[in-house]
Amino acid sequence: MNFIIIVDILDTMYYSELNPNLERELTEVIRLLGANKWPFRLHATYNESISRFLNVFETFSPEIPWVRAKN
Repeated sequence: MNFIIIVDILDTMYYSELNPNLERELTEVIRLLGANKWPFRLHATYNESISRFLNVFETFSPEIPWVRAKN
C-alpha cells in the first residue's frame, strides 16, 4: 500500500518559516486523497505547523469523514 507522507522537519538549530500557501496547497492535496480514499500520514514537530494542518483537516470533517482527529 502506498502512502502520502506530510512532514515538517525537526531541526532544532534552525527553524524555517512555513510556506504562506500551506493551507491552500494542503487543501488541494487532502481533497485529492479523500476523493481517491488514499491513506496518508502526518508527522509534525512544531506547534506552528500542526496548528495549521489541523485547521485544514477540520474543514474537511463533514465533507470527508475519514479525515478526523482521533480521540
